[in-house]
Amino acid sequence: MKINSDYAKIKNIYLSEDPKLFSEMQKLESDFDSTLIYFQLYKEALNKFPIQNYNQSYKLKNIITYRLDGLTYSDFLQNNILLWDYKNWVHDVKQVKESIIKNSRAEILNLDSEIKSKINTVLNGEYSDHYPKYKTDEKFIYKIEKFDNNSLLLKLFKLNETKLNFLNFFKKEINDPVFVTKFPISKRAEYCNNFFSEKAYADSINKIFLSAVKPEQIKKHINFYVSNYGGLNGLKEYSFRQDLFFDAKLKDALLNLKKQMYYSTYQIDTDSLIYNKKLISKKIVNPVENIPGPDVYRITGFNETKDNQLWINGYYVSDDNEKNGFVGYSEDKKHIKFIKTSGKNKSYNLVSSAFNDGCWVITTTLGDEIKNTLIRYNNSGKQEFSQELSYHIVPRLMKYDDINNTLLIVFNGKSLNPISDDSEQIIFHYNPNDQLQTYEVKMQAKATVFDMIRVNNKTLLFSNFVNYNDLNGNIVYSKAGSQNNKTNILVTILSKGMVKKQIPFFNPNPFFGVKALKINSNTLNILGYKSELITTNYNTLSIKELYYELIDAQGEKIYSAWHD
Repeated sequence: MKINSDYAKIKNIYLSEDPKLFSEMQKLESDFDSTLIYFQLYKEALNKFPIQNYNQSYKLKNIITYRLDGLTYSDFLQNNILLWDYKNWVHDVKQVKESIIKNSRAEILNLDSEIKSKINTVLNGEYSDHYPKYKTDEKFIYKIEKFDNNSLLLKLFKLNETKLNFLNFFKKEINDPVFVTKFPISKRAEYCNNFFSEKAYADSINKIFLSAVKPEQIKKHINFYVSNYGGLNGLKEYSFRQDLFFDAKLKDALLNLKKQMYYSTYQIDTDSLIYNKKLISKKIVNPVENIPGPDVYRITGFNETKDNQLWINGYYVSDDNEKNGFVGYSEDKKHIKFIKTSGKNKSYNLVSSAFNDGCWVITTTLGDEIKNTLIRYNNSGKQEFSQELSYHIVPRLMKYDDINNTLLIVFNGKSLNPISDDSEQIIFHYNPNDQLQTYEVKMQAKATVFDMIRVNNKTLLFSNFVNYNDLNGNIVYSKAGSQNNKTNILVTILSKGMVKKQIPFFNPNPFFGVKALKINSNTLNILGYKSELITTNYNTLSIKELYYELIDAQGEKIYSAWHD
């Protein structure tokens, strides 16, 4: 029987929309009717012309198990002939197809239309945290699985369900490109970290779906697949488009992270900064750029506190072109409440570290000998602490730990240019109230330190390096080249005043870090640019690609968004 050879399972017959199957079933039913008619004519002939003891009759036997019942031939030499009831079997199959399967197909169309509508609603809707998580109806899944094991259809619906939930996550308020600095950058980094997990899951569901797109699976709902997805090739194309969709949305989220990284490092995100009715440029400058005055404030760095207060530091250019280090404070990121200048010529406030009650700043004064004065101001502009430090080189970075009341300060070289030829980095750990907690760590590295994070009683130091001395005294070089701007990244772990571990991140293409963010106690995020190290004209960074790296608290790589 052709039906038996073409269809391995009764469920495949129920789901088939092949018109040839309908014709075969019609023929089977017709042939069965003909058999009974001819048997009746045969009986009538026997009555007219009896043959010994032949008085044959037949008994119909139901086909219960497909491909087990209905395959054996009937013995027409017996008086009692058993006939398989093909007509009733065809009737039962048609009844299932015309009732249960037909209703399921209508439900498939409705559910497919519904989820596509939801996807479009979210895609074109506002950014919001209130989009509900979507889950395909369990009763619908049960109905489909009853007739379609390992269903391609359910894998398609799972892909669309995943796409909708992926899109819900993408359209969260934190990812709104209009307000990239509304949330702290650490929150955005955490969001992007979770978004990578969402994308990995979506990619895995799409991969499972694509592997199931096969000709034998298409037959089960062929009209639906052809009408709504373009058939076999259309489903493969659909899977490919989802790959592009997931990739594009991740890139958009990382673009927002890149924008916020810029606005938290190189330009203050505000409409204007005003001090004494005078506009101050929001852009960060490198003091070696020697941008002319007079009577202007040049910002070399800034800090935003948890309470959204703003501290700025830099240098004031007087009418006679003298430089004078300053620090300023704003409660609304628009109006500068006060500015405190050092009163010293050839001075710069290059580094600062703010906290909720004030700000630490170092005034660096140039001359025959560089002098560094550590100062603390409160939010009212009162100087609460001042001490000259014993280091006669330039401070590059400072971080204040308000819980332990300690400062970590990195010193390196005598040039204002952060790319220094001096290979000695000095990390000064300072507690103003406890000299026993004051010590220094020296590290031989031609590098620029861009961030520090304290985690699990250790300090992780992040540097853009050209070369460094490892713990065995060997010189390790960047794989991007020997020039000062051809950097790779080095993570150095400090503990108890000693260098415990060094983890380099190599690539033949230059890249540099800008920020390191603590997502949780065992996940850190390094952010930067895939570019030669840039220390001036920061506006050119807008066209550079984001560098994104996840590491654990031991400095080991978890994930990299670097694409070779």
